[in-house]
Amino acid sequence: MRRALEKEASCAALIQQATACRGALDGFIAEVIEDHIRECVVSANDQAASAKAAEELIGIVHSYLT
Repeated sequence: MRRALEKEASCAALIQQATACRGALDGFIAEVIEDHIRECVVSANDQAASAKAAEELIGIVHSYLT
């Protein structure tokens, strides 16, 4: 991205590159959230651990979306 800016790439090219990066990051975040749900919420040893993991995830999702 820095090189594109230095080469004075078009706005459209910069936006396309930025949205591709965002899409990749969103996909990564979705995978991490899915793993957290499966490993920490669903497979928790007890109800308290499951509830704690769920609350952590809720906090993370709220901070990500706002």
